[in-house]
Amino acid sequence: MTATGDGAVLEAGFSVERTPDDISLRLQAIFGIAWQAWITYGGDMSSEEEGKETLLIASKTKAYIKDQGCMVAGDALDELNRKVYELINNAVKRTKENKRTTLRGHDF
Repeated sequence: MTATGDGAVLEAGFSVERTPDDISLRLQAIFGIAWQAWITYGGDMSSEEEGKETLLIASKTKAYIKDQGCMVAGDALDELNRKVYELINNAVKRTKENKRTTLRGHDF
C-alpha cells in the first residue's frame, strides 16, 4: 500500500482513477451473486416472488440456524420470509374477525 498526496491509500495494482466499471467488477468479485442481484433489481433486495420487503435479519437468522448445526440454502430465507408474511396475514385476519384493531400474541 502506498499513500498519495491527498491522503488516499492505494492498494497495490490500483490507480487513483477508478471508473464505475472497475468498482463494479471489484464489488462483484467480493460479493458475488448478491452484488449481481443488487445491480439487476436496482438495489431492491426484497423477495422476488412476492415483491415484498424482507422482514428477517438474515445474518442473525443464519447464525441461529448454524448454531443448531445446520447450513442455510440460498432459498431458505426467502421461503421463511414468505412464511412470516403468511403468519402475520393470518393473525391480522383473526384480529379483524374479532372486531379488534390490536393484534395480540394469541392471534398467531
